[in-house]
Amino acid sequence: MTATAFEPSTLVVAPGDTVVWTLQSSPPRTVMSGSNCTPDGVFFAGGLPNGGKGPPNFTYTWEVPEYDSLEIPYFSTAQCGEGMTGLITIDSGGLTQRVPEDHLTIAEAIEAADDGDTIEIAAGSYEEHGLEFSKSIALRGATNPDGSPAVTIDAQQQGRVFLLEGGGTTPPGPPGLMVLENLVITGGDGGIRIRGCRPIIRNCIITQNESGIPPGGGVLASNTAKGAPWNQTHPRFIDCVISGNSARDNAGVYVSDDGFGQGCQVTLANCIVTENTPRRGDVGGIHNAGIGSVTLIDSIVCGNDGEQVFGPVELEGDACATLACRDDDEDGVPDGCLYDEDGILNVPAEFPTIASALGSSLDGQTIVIAAGTYEVDDDTTAIHLTDKSLTISGAIDDGGAPAVTIEGGVFEGEDTFGVILVGAAASGTVIENLRVTNVQGGLVINDCEVIVTNCIFDRNFNAVGGGASIANGRATLTDCTFRDNLSYTGGGIALLDGHPETDVTLINCLIEGNAGSYLSAGVGGVHVRSGTLAMTDCTIRDNLGGSYGGVSVDAGAAMAMSDSTLCGNTPENGISGDWTDFGGNTITDECPADCPGDFNGDGIVDGSDFGAVLAAWGSCAGCPQDLDSDGSVTGADVGLFLSLWGDCR
Repeated sequence: MTATAFEPSTLVVAPGDTVVWTLQSSPPRTVMSGSNCTPDGVFFAGGLPNGGKGPPNFTYTWEVPEYDSLEIPYFSTAQCGEGMTGLITIDSGGLTQRVPEDHLTIAEAIEAADDGDTIEIAAGSYEEHGLEFSKSIALRGATNPDGSPAVTIDAQQQGRVFLLEGGGTTPPGPPGLMVLENLVITGGDGGIRIRGCRPIIRNCIITQNESGIPPGGGVLASNTAKGAPWNQTHPRFIDCVISGNSARDNAGVYVSDDGFGQGCQVTLANCIVTENTPRRGDVGGIHNAGIGSVTLIDSIVCGNDGEQVFGPVELEGDACATLACRDDDEDGVPDGCLYDEDGILNVPAEFPTIASALGSSLDGQTIVIAAGTYEVDDDTTAIHLTDKSLTISGAIDDGGAPAVTIEGGVFEGEDTFGVILVGAAASGTVIENLRVTNVQGGLVINDCEVIVTNCIFDRNFNAVGGGASIANGRATLTDCTFRDNLSYTGGGIALLDGHPETDVTLINCLIEGNAGSYLSAGVGGVHVRSGTLAMTDCTIRDNLGGSYGGVSVDAGAAMAMSDSTLCGNTPENGISGDWTDFGGNTITDECPADCPGDFNGDGIVDGSDFGAVLAAWGSCAGCPQDLDSDGSVTGADVGLFLSLWGDCR
């Protein structure tokens, strides 16, 4: 190669050959596989000269992979725009089968082909499904003048379009080095299933496929259940679009392992994953549910319903994943991800829903939610953080109480979930000024450290910890209310697993009216099953348990309490188990009379309650705002109300 050209610019090679580039002159140059001056990050990327210590090395060497029929375009970065490009064609000498010239259908061509053959498909639409093969062959569709696929394979919802499979049950098995190029794959009960093979899928559009029970409406990649080293699932997608697919769970791309310690390795280079919809699950884009890897190189994942990426997914180069897409040329195809510029995402002023703000947020940003009620759809989670730390802040009313309500339908039979914070990446999250109601798991904290302030969790259900469930977590909860929640134990709050990792502090919190229904072990208020709990200025009252109403501390766990009140809990109002008394605590079977001016039940007589007085002004026989019981709300009631101002817990 010279400073301006590869000589020769085209090469025909065989699998296992070695290609050596030698730079004949300066300045330095790169050798990058990819097209349109964009590296694909898949085949090779080198620079000349290179070498590190010692004299510079003016050669770059690449071993040709074992694919039988494949074209690999490449270029030099600095001179690509001036035409410094090349093409390597891998050809093992196989035959070319043509559709429909030699075979009327693609299925017939696949059946007739041997390893090393190429199937060339003429432009058009082919209504076929169930195209299964493990041969190392290439299916290459014709292209339009702009390079887009001119071949559509439409399964007409009669089954999955492709099953690519290699490996086998005994070694070495078929290697599964197949190639799919220039195809629109649509109308299937799932687009492509990949199992135990290493296909290259390039310049394909996988769209409008709808999977029934299996996940992965667009792509499902898995290993066969053998744990055998020859069953390698390593698909590479280059210049592909995966869009508009749906599945019951995980609509775009779903990746799993074999259950024997062997995961998949999936690469997407210069791809777009967008507008995929899970009908029940939470992941519309890419879900890596296995122990393998998913790598995105200069790829865009945006505009999918639910989570964009979930599980171990690496973003390299200019890869991005946000709910909102950027379409600079307004052609309907995403050009990138849309980020919030000032780091504060306002709902609904800038983002219409909490989910859209979550999907577009970056680690360390803030979501501000305006006053109002935000409904949680069936089969969805209101707030789910696993890969970043955020501050999520709701508006407050004039009295400082949460003015944002997140409401599900768990007691109407819906699968709606609350605030779920999981994993070390979520550590540092702050949740404040929210009311979360009628969901499964009002607050769930696992394996992270968070702060929750001025929140109300009421009328929620969870198997353990109806209001809050905290496992291997560190949390500080201040000025929070847990009211009328239901679980089998820990109706209000439950601490689980991992002493001493679970470490929770409650400050000025109210835990009332919750139920732990399990007859032999249910705890109504707070169940400290493991870890450490510290309570200061808290009230635990009127909770009902199957075995204990107030607080239970299991063996091995620890609790300390100061300036707090337990009252009216049944059965057994007090504290079961060992705990440390730092003084100022009151434990009594009967609770003092409720404060008559606390109309919203938050334990404080303040501006929000005064608003209720003004709203009831005038004739109002029997209403609670008529504090002097004279049948009307007047200035006399205002005077009585002001005398009750402040904390009345």
